[in-house]
Amino acid sequence: MKRKTCIVIGGGITGLTTARQLFDSGFQVLVIDKGKGLGGRIASKKLSIRKAGEGTFDYGAQFFTVTNDIFRPKAHEWLAKGVVKFWAESFENKNPKLAVSNEPKYCGVTSMRDLSKALGTGLSIRTDTRVLSIERKNDRWNVFTDDHKEFFANYLVIATPLPEAMLIIKNSMLSIGNDLHHELSTIPYSQCISVMLGFMGETNVPEPGGIYLAGDPVAWITDHKKKGISPNANTVTIHASHHYSQANWEQPYDKLCNDLLVSSREYLPQDYIYWRIHKWRFSQPRRKFEKEFLQIPEHPFLYLAGDAFGGPTIEGAYVSGFLCGQDIIKAER
Repeated sequence: MKRKTCIVIGGGITGLTTARQLFDSGFQVLVIDKGKGLGGRIASKKLSIRKAGEGTFDYGAQFFTVTNDIFRPKAHEWLAKGVVKFWAESFENKNPKLAVSNEPKYCGVTSMRDLSKALGTGLSIRTDTRVLSIERKNDRWNVFTDDHKEFFANYLVIATPLPEAMLIIKNSMLSIGNDLHHELSTIPYSQCISVMLGFMGETNVPEPGGIYLAGDPVAWITDHKKKGISPNANTVTIHASHHYSQANWEQPYDKLCNDLLVSSREYLPQDYIYWRIHKWRFSQPRRKFEKEFLQIPEHPFLYLAGDAFGGPTIEGAYVSGFLCGQDIIKAER
């Protein structure tokens, strides 16, 4: 019997989870992602910092919780295999408007990217490749990329941030019904400007290495040495609030760095030896679709999944990808 095939667009937690489900069930799977590495907003960087040594940064999602029964077995598997570790029960919270969960927080043993590496093991993956359009032809989905390549499969899952998914659908001139199109197109996303900083000296970020601030302009600070992933260098990530990020998106990078560093002066030295900015245009959906994934009725074997469906957390993204994969497997039984 010929193996069924699936292309997954998007190599974040959702896309990798769907791909993992299908690959383990005998599907031939290809993951295509526009980034240089896997993980999407599970993003980490290791580099040599002058005068400080090798440093590690998590500059996207900082931790995850385990509250969902679908996600729980995978989290326990990662713990048992040494992929992830317990980080903290809670963090100091200076934002009176922010309700923070008291659930235990976990992170990757060496960085948050350990999660995507674990999910992606053995998968066929093309990175640094942008999908331009898709087409249903001869009972299969054809996928066209920016390097003038064409790929095809029985099933197609788009697991990118929803605005990027809707752009692919628009470029492909696919009709999905006015009501559904409006609902999907109007799900808003938060923006986030992240600053990575290296210091000679230690910070005043309280143990265990994370703190929520008032939210304007700084929402969160991580000290990665205290987190346990950067033992040889004092590295820090600052996440700006959505409000600040949106209002200052086009400002010069040095101004952004200075704004966020000055606003963090109670916790951080002001004489850094390394800095870098990363902008998350689609940081988190601000509301979610009513279902954990979507099989588009007008188009056979075309699925949408992601944190806009499962919820704006790592476990929400995992649940969306897991249930999407299970639905495809069920359809083939």
